[in-house]
Amino acid sequence: TEESGYRFQKYRTPACKTCPVKDQCTSRKGGREIDRSEYADAVEENNKRYKANQQLYRKRQEINEHIFGTIKRKWGYNHTNL
Repeated sequence: TEESGYRFQKYRTPACKTCPVKDQCTSRKGGREIDRSEYADAVEENNKRYKANQQLYRKRQEINEHIFGTIKRKWGYNHTNL
């Protein structure tokens, strides 16, 4: 876990040790290491939905999102429960 409380899965491979282009990929002595959040799948799905409906999301931002920003910034609430 990180300081944020999210859990991450670390991925490593021993193939990095013998890779001829390792220096172009990473400066880490043990090879490349990738951290993947427990929510990475959900983030990817959300990005796909956004890209498929960009105009809809832009309209939502115009209509709804500024209200929550006003509540948070002007009225002193730092989070909302929806």
